[in-house]
Amino acid sequence: MNKYKEFLAKHSEAVIWSVLFLCTISVFLYNTRMQKVYDYRVIDGDTVIVFLEEWQGNLDTVQTIRFTDIECNEIKRTAKARQQAKQQNITVEEVVSRGKESKQILSDLLAKHKHEIYFKGQILPHYDVWGRLLGTLYIGDKSVTTYMTNKGKCFASD
Repeated sequence: MNKYKEFLAKHSEAVIWSVLFLCTISVFLYNTRMQKVYDYRVIDGDTVIVFLEEWQGNLDTVQTIRFTDIECNEIKRTAKARQQAKQQNITVEEVVSRGKESKQILSDLLAKHKHEIYFKGQILPHYDVWGRLLGTLYIGDKSVTTYMTNKGKCFASD
């Protein structure tokens, strides 16, 4: 027993740093693992409500997911739709039409692969100002965000 006390007395700082390092790594590994999606509801081209097997230790969790690094057109006439129309030099009606088309493309993709959908969050869980969890969905190892950027009429964002 005295050997352990002596060791801790001499190496307490190293022990503390080791424990902190292991805790950090465990958080990283936990939050970046793929979470199975059991059900979903598409809100628009870049937002989905998902039913997860587990999230942060809670079983059977429902989360609203906002895809990171992507922006799709709005599906309703809103201030943001007017802003998108101005940025793209198109009408608000065209923004809404493109937004609805993106939503349909995402709905069709997810319906086709309903049993293969996974969610992956950021290193530490991040939420936007509307309380949506930021991350992306995957079908197998393929990113839904990449698909929506390439074929879903959405565009990359910061």
